[in-house]
Amino acid sequence: MKILIDIPMEDYSKFLQRCDATRPEYEMLKTGIVTQDREKRRAVEILCDVEDAKMILDLASEIYPHAVPHVQESISLARRPQTAAAQ
Repeated sequence: MKILIDIPMEDYSKFLQRCDATRPEYEMLKTGIVTQDREKRRAVEILCDVEDAKMILDLASEIYPHAVPHVQESISLARRPQTAAAQ
């Protein structure tokens, strides 16, 4: 299953700055796409596998805890069961 991690631009930038460029998570973070919502808030979306999302979550816990809630929310949204109407 794929997960779309959504991190606000400010937290993404700080998280990426603290990440060692030799770590595999760094490459995953670099694949993110910058988005902007209707209120002009910018964010970065990273499409990855569940295992990769967990690696990013673990790294955020170690080096930039402000990103943890965003990654956790993205993982939990991906795991919510579909409603009967959506099936």
